[in-house]
Order: sequence, then structure tokens, then C-alpha cells
Amino acid sequence: MRLDPGREVCCTDGTYGELADIVIDPVAKRVTHLVVQPVHEHVGATLVPAALVAAGDDGAIALRCTVGEVAGMPRVQELAFLRLGEFPIDDPAWDVGIETVLAMPYY
Repeated sequence: MRLDPGREVCCTDGTYGELADIVIDPVAKRVTHLVVQPVHEHVGATLVPAALVAAGDDGAIALRCTVGEVAGMPRVQELAFLRLGEFPIDDPAWDVGIETVLAMPYY
């Protein structure tokens, strides 16, 4: 099965969106997760285990789960609104730290 970015991703109860990226284990040289997102909505991208993937019709990627289950899987990117003096929670389960910081100007 080809895992081309933009390919349609379907669940057992409907279409979820499209394939955004893949995660590969460099030691085992295997795909471990798919990054799927609703069409044109990068904030909603989720990590789906490769074990849930099945060959779909017409070249689509089929998942053995529902749209609701995919929506409940871990997000690829998290957003947080923090007030002055607050700090983000350090999560040891994530390898990547803060990517982008936006600050309100003060005068």
C-alpha cells in the first residue's frame, strides 16, 4: 500500500480526512504510526497506530476504528493559552518541546 500525503483516510463509519505524514521506527525500519488530519485542518492531526491500517477501496487508507476513536487519539500538536508567569506542563512522554511561542505585546 502506498502512503502518499493527501491520500484519503476512511474509518469504519465514514471518512476522517487525509494522510499528513508517517512515523517510522529507524531501528526496525517500519512504519509505526500515521499522522492523519481532517482535510485542511492541521491542528486536528492525530497519531494513529499502524496496526489499525487496512487496505481500502480506490486507493484510500482504511482504518479499523471509528471517526470518534481517531478523534480521541493523541494529537500531534497541542496548543495552550498561558497567562503571564505561567509555564507549560513538562510532559516526559514527548520528545519535542515548545515549537512556537506567540506573545501579546505590552506597552
